[in-house]
Amino acid sequence: IDARGARRTRVDSTLVPLDPFRLRQDGRGDEQGRGDKAHRRAGEQPVKADHRQQCRGEHRADQAFHVIGEPGERQRPRIVPLFGQHVRDRRLEGRREGRRGGLEKEDEEVDLVMITTRHDLHAPMILKALEAGKHVFVEKPLALNHLQLQEIVNAYSSQKSFNNLTVSVGFNRRFSPHIKRIKDLLGNSSDPINITATMNAGYIPPNVWIHDLNTGGGRIIGEACHFLDLMVYLTGSKIESVCMNALGKNPEENTDNASILVRFENGSNGVINYFSNGNKAYSKERLEIYSQGRTLIMDNFRKTEGFGFKGFSKLKTRQDKGHKNQFEKLVRSLKEGGQPLISFDEILNVTLASFAAIESIKSKNWVNIGAFQLLEVSNKEYMSAESYSS
Repeated sequence: IDARGARRTRVDSTLVPLDPFRLRQDGRGDEQGRGDKAHRRAGEQPVKADHRQQCRGEHRADQAFHVIGEPGERQRPRIVPLFGQHVRDRRLEGRREGRRGGLEKEDEEVDLVMITTRHDLHAPMILKALEAGKHVFVEKPLALNHLQLQEIVNAYSSQKSFNNLTVSVGFNRRFSPHIKRIKDLLGNSSDPINITATMNAGYIPPNVWIHDLNTGGGRIIGEACHFLDLMVYLTGSKIESVCMNALGKNPEENTDNASILVRFENGSNGVINYFSNGNKAYSKERLEIYSQGRTLIMDNFRKTEGFGFKGFSKLKTRQDKGHKNQFEKLVRSLKEGGQPLISFDEILNVTLASFAAIESIKSKNWVNIGAFQLLEVSNKEYMSAESYSS
């Protein structure tokens, strides 16, 4: 990403103006594989050539994301114009430009690499970006296993001391105006709170890539991590331990019907219900918070109701899961410096908690996050960025 201008980069990339609210996992559509037909059913029409030219002309130079991918990968790397209202619900035909090859330190016009590929490519691309001295924004999850995570920690720690680089993960929910209002209403009290989060995730066929542990990591690591991060933000505390129970007599590691009990360092308590067997007519995401004789109910990032709060009863908006605020803060941080979107310690804690949830279902016990503290990886075990891609 070049926050200063949409210059030609010396990498193999596809340039596609795309609504940031509809970032998709690959060229075929979102995780559910709805693809182009679903968009056409929703009334979207192809953009004519003259409108494509108009779109390119209207975008300011400081509103472009350079999204970099490896040549020949299954995904289509993209450029995402930021907050371009005139290209909302539009998709433009991509074009190839630049030379074949990877990102290099000499590519000074590139400040930040945004990674929106399938999950198995996140870690190797993060490593390559950090090795090139670039900031990173990666969609969740950060990694699929402990070895990948350790590699990222090693690379980040090494580069941060020299280049002050940041690694951000797309935990956009905490940037929603509904979550911001909830956080403000809860205040800075260190008193523990109870949180119940329900994700009516919907059914995805078992042959879809998200269920493959090596490619997608499963939906707990790949999506339920959103609520783990949201709870860390609202409690103001890291996760201490988790226990996950899943539907069925012998649930698989890639289950998508499970309840996760979450214990926090400050004594807060959380429950995440991640279900794929519900009805799609019901809200997809719901949050309930109980604290000091007060209750907050957030329904699908459209409505938040408060009970027991003086001066607050309800907040209603169009659905806003925080994407716009997240990217505004990202660009501001890139231009002006300052703190990262989310502290790297919190990102690590959430990632380790998602791994612990899977370990819990295998061991049928609570799993302490402290048991998953990352250790230095020996040279023999260490896999370079090149070995990931080979």
